[in-house]
Amino acid sequence: MDNSEIRYSDIEPLCLLRAVLKNIWMVFAAGLCGLFGAYLVLDTFYAPEYCGSATFVVMAKSSSSSSVSDISTANTVASTFSELLSGSIMQQKVADMAGIDDFSGAITAENKENTNLVTLKVTAPTAKQAFAMISALAENHTELTGKIF
Repeated sequence: MDNSEIRYSDIEPLCLLRAVLKNIWMVFAAGLCGLFGAYLVLDTFYAPEYCGSATFVVMAKSSSSSSVSDISTANTVASTFSELLSGSIMQQKVADMAGIDDFSGAITAENKENTNLVTLKVTAPTAKQAFAMISALAENHTELTGKIF
């Protein structure tokens, strides 16, 4: 018989089972190492982000304005609103309104193309923070941006 070739017919199932049972602690140890490794990788590299959004309609105060001017106003509002809310001081003010001590997310505003709709998006590390921030922005946007617009 050639020793370099292993045939499955030469392996005794009872002997194999005995060897596995004899070293069952090694199987559990390898499984635990795998679980700990997976936990460390997930904990290190995976950070979930939650997003909340609200859509606003931009209209001029005068009733004689056209939809074209509303669209151009929406573009201006979106860019100004995005710049305004990108600052850390304004984000902290919104976080204080929402009752959040430390906000580490992002706030953006974008205009839907060729419409007078502005979508405000909040990205946060928890769903509760995202919802609280978008709610605070929706309720207090006139207080935050009243003097600018």
